[in-house]
Amino acid sequence: CLSACGRMAALHSSDTRVRILDLLTWQLGSVGVLFHPPIVHESSARSRLRETVHQNKSISVCDPITSTLCELNHDASRSRFPRLLQFSSDAHYLATYEPIFPNTLWVWDLTSELPLDTIVKLADTTNVLGLLWHEGEALLAVTLSNNSVLVWTPQRTVIHNQNRNKHYPLTAETYM
Repeated sequence: CLSACGRMAALHSSDTRVRILDLLTWQLGSVGVLFHPPIVHESSARSRLRETVHQNKSISVCDPITSTLCELNHDASRSRFPRLLQFSSDAHYLATYEPIFPNTLWVWDLTSELPLDTIVKLADTTNVLGLLWHEGEALLAVTLSNNSVLVWTPQRTVIHNQNRNKHYPLTAETYM
């Protein structure tokens, strides 16, 4: 995946790592290697968004950061599914989807010392189908397998469910 300016390339590999390559120097960029661990120390991200299904209702909550561990759903049989990578238009953010963690979306802040910005933990029956950044703003649209669209910005996240015609506003204002 190339950044819009053409200076950086994000390369996904089978070891669940994303390598950021600077195409001018042919060296790993300042961020280097991004790793998708199966267990996340929640304080390593600025916010964690969680979506659950209860009695056929989708409920989305932005959890405050605590110093606990979060084990992500892991399905090694999905390793052949396509991985998704998408730079924001200004190459400030990178959204990644690793199919062996089928219910998780990662948003990385490539200008921060702490690159992992947001972990979006979706309902167990929901998978990411596609990613698309806005051309001029830090706004990410994510199509989900449950006929919903997740819209992420650094300030807030909203899930819109097409079938129920409802919006679930979420705030992502918890920072380290």
